[in-house]
Amino acid sequence: MKKIILTLMGGLVASMFLFTENAQAQGFQVSGSVGITGSSVRTDSSEPSSTSSISFSPAIGWDLNKNWVVGIRTTLGVNTNKNGENKTSTYSLTLNPYVRYQMVNFNDFGLWAEADPSLSAIGNSSSTIWTYGISIVPVLTYKLTDHLFQHNPSLDRKSGSAGMPRP
Repeated sequence: MKKIILTLMGGLVASMFLFTENAQAQGFQVSGSVGITGSSVRTDSSEPSSTSSISFSPAIGWDLNKNWVVGIRTTLGVNTNKNGENKTSTYSLTLNPYVRYQMVNFNDFGLWAEADPSLSAIGNSSSTIWTYGISIVPVLTYKLTDHLFQHNPSLDRKSGSAGMPRP
């Protein structure tokens, strides 16, 4: 199952890069991120345990004008825990439509306010949990080139992703 998900994620990343050039010309923003983490712990008196996570988060937004963007972001994820002979996997899917307003633009920097409701399904082979919520966060952007910018979706987190700005 993990090989299938990795193959799908690779295909989505490749198609996102192919779509980016056309999207930019039509006033779209294409962005995304890929995350891979892992850890392993072994003590003298216990079986080794490990955790690994893989996530892929593509997003596309449409420029309404120079200050407003609406779009949708989705996250696909797999989390695997192995403790000795016991192995459990959890799969997740999150949908986040969003609206973003640019409050300040200074040279290559921009400060945006983003609101995004979310709907998530998290499950394994025996059960699925549905969650929902809404967040309003500041977004800081920095224009790297005319066609690429770096943005941090929340100033209180240390994560970010690259995207394509409007022309």
